[in-house]
This record gives sequence, structure tokens and C-alpha cells, in this order.
Amino acid sequence: MILTLGIISLSSVISFRESNSKELFSPGAESAKQLSNVLFHALRLNNFQQLSYYIPGKKEIMILQTHSNEKNRLFFESMDEVDLKANIINGFDKIIREGIEKNINWAGVELVDYETKACNLNIDGCNVTYTIEDQNLNRIVVTYDAIRIDNKWYLLQNLNLAEPEKEMSRN
Repeated sequence: MILTLGIISLSSVISFRESNSKELFSPGAESAKQLSNVLFHALRLNNFQQLSYYIPGKKEIMILQTHSNEKNRLFFESMDEVDLKANIINGFDKIIREGIEKNINWAGVELVDYETKACNLNIDGCNVTYTIEDQNLNRIVVTYDAIRIDNKWYLLQNLNLAEPEKEMSRN
């Protein structure tokens, strides 16, 4: 009987902790820069799962669909969370693959430059560009669109590599 009560108490504590930890954590990043750091570390470790809380889900897409101007509402109404995630996975895999083709040593990369620009869409978001360099001075430039939803930042689209020469000549 005492053992049974102990097991019940322990399982109640565990489920209480699990439910509270889910409630305390909300998806999204506090800033576009924090989102870039999360993406950088996910790329460095080739671990897409680290990005799962930084891709808009049904709730965030619904907010975009109901709180956007008419022009953007059409864009967001066609957005599907499954397709959005698949698009970001494809971009992530492409960056990893092309980085390897350019002899990037992912284990030894550092974030060396970071820039944001207003997005082309009339939304609360931006286009993010940052440069990664490894210990052999091999460089790649990662770009993506980020969006702010309910004061949190998420990956939106266009996760790609850009040519370092073009980005460097602009600065």
C-alpha cells in the first residue's frame, strides 16, 4: 500500500512537472538575432529538430490569416504548416549539402556577420543574412525570411545560401 502511494505520488509529480514545463515554454524566439543563433547551431550540428519550436504551427498561421491585411491574408491563407515545414527542411538540407560541397567544416564554423533587412511583404518580419566561416576561412552566406507573430520570431521561408562575393561587395 505504501509502495503504491509512493508510485502514485511520484507519477503525479512527474506529470505536474511535464505539464508545467510545457506551459512555461512558448515557441518562437525573442528576437530575429536569437532565431539566427538557433538556426546557426542547428546547421552546425546538422540537427533540424532544434528548429521545431521556431517554425509557425497551426496557431501561428491562424493568427497570420486573421490579423493580416487583405494582400497578405491571401498569401497566408494558402500557407499550410506541413508544406511550410517541408520547405524549411528542404532548405536546411540544401544548405548542409552545399556547405559540404564548398568544403565547409560544419563542426568548426563560427558566425562572423549578421544583417537584417525589411521583408518584401508588408508584414512584421525581415530578411536575415548571416555569414558563416570555418577554421579554414571557407565562407558561406545563409539567408532566410523571418516573421514576428505574437512578439515571437519564426522561420518563414526562403532558407538558402547566397554567394559570399555578392554579399561582401554590397557592404
